[in-house]
Amino acid sequence: MRLFTSNSASGHVLRRARIAFTAVLIVLSAVSVFAGPVPIPVPTKQAVEYHTVSNIVWGVNQILALLLPMVFLISGLGTRISFKTLRYGKYLTFALIAATLFVLNALIRLPLERIRTNKLSQTRSVAAEPLLQWIPGQVLESLPSVVLATVAAVLVFWLINRSPKRWWLWTAIGFSALSLVVLVGEPLFTGHKPIGRTPIESRVVEFAGRVGIPKDSIALETCEPVDSCVDAHVVGLGPTRLILLNEGLLRSRPESWTLQTFAHESKHFVMDDNLTGWVVLTFIFLVFFLAADLVCRVALRRFSVRLGFDSIAQAAAMPLLVLVLSIVYLIALPPINLFRQHVEFEADRYGLELTGNGEVLGEMVSSWTTTSTFRVPEPSPFFMLFRSSHPSDASRIAFANEFRPKRAAE
Repeated sequence: MRLFTSNSASGHVLRRARIAFTAVLIVLSAVSVFAGPVPIPVPTKQAVEYHTVSNIVWGVNQILALLLPMVFLISGLGTRISFKTLRYGKYLTFALIAATLFVLNALIRLPLERIRTNKLSQTRSVAAEPLLQWIPGQVLESLPSVVLATVAAVLVFWLINRSPKRWWLWTAIGFSALSLVVLVGEPLFTGHKPIGRTPIESRVVEFAGRVGIPKDSIALETCEPVDSCVDAHVVGLGPTRLILLNEGLLRSRPESWTLQTFAHESKHFVMDDNLTGWVVLTFIFLVFFLAADLVCRVALRRFSVRLGFDSIAQAAAMPLLVLVLSIVYLIALPPINLFRQHVEFEADRYGLELTGNGEVLGEMVSSWTTTSTFRVPEPSPFFMLFRSSHPSDASRIAFANEFRPKRAAE
């Protein structure tokens, strides 16, 4: 009798436990179904102000970059320098004009850059670097760019003289080949170490196996400070490509965020987007330099007398080349950025198809605004067209909220 009573009590307890467990599952399911979408965060006033100042500085600097070679052409400064130094050789003369133009371009940017960096310091609530320390730092930072730009300009000028009718083709091929070497060799020059065996690293490796990414193709990037590197990115091209995860963020972020980030980068790796990007870049180089050649020819047919030279194979034509290339560059920026944003949007879609969790992506992207003092979720159209390589945070959150896996939809 006691045994029967004991068994009845045990069965009653088990039935209650099952009911309670079922109730918990129902509640959790209801929460997941009726949970509201991730809200788009509201940026701080300081972030909006910095965004505006940053756009103005960028835009004015581009205008100044166009005005400077125009001043050279209108004033005849390039032609006068050419007359005085031509006895030393046209290549040295061209290099002198190019270096002068690039140095002046770097100097005229300093006042506006100072305004931008001061505004950024205000948004971060840190003291701005003293002016007398800031200027030498900026000069030293600009020096490599000036040297490389001068060397590249001289090489282009050499190709123009070697092949006046096909220089644009050889220049595009040269830049394309250089880009290929840089992309293929990038993993060799990026500090990283093999992924380890911590629980989260093991989960990443397991996740990678689902899409056919070998463990040897995943590595950890050490960044000091931690936020000096992006969360993750793919370097290399073809057989050298590698997914790099920010080691510091890997340790501090939720596991679900890490897996969602890795899922996004998996698309870039599996589809070898760097190879696709290189092919597109090669096409851009061809169109870019061909357009510059055609525009320069038209300009010289109409204004050669006023300009003081009649061929881009002359050293005095350097400012005209810079002006035309700068204009073509600005015209090309919107379609290039829209293409890059499309690639990143598709990586978001690919990642969500793998994880099936739009809420994680929404919360992660939302955190970028809420933890930043200068980020805005909905940048201006100007920023998106001319400066952004990724979709806006707001559009990514909205997409994550609306996303439904194909399997669920079917």
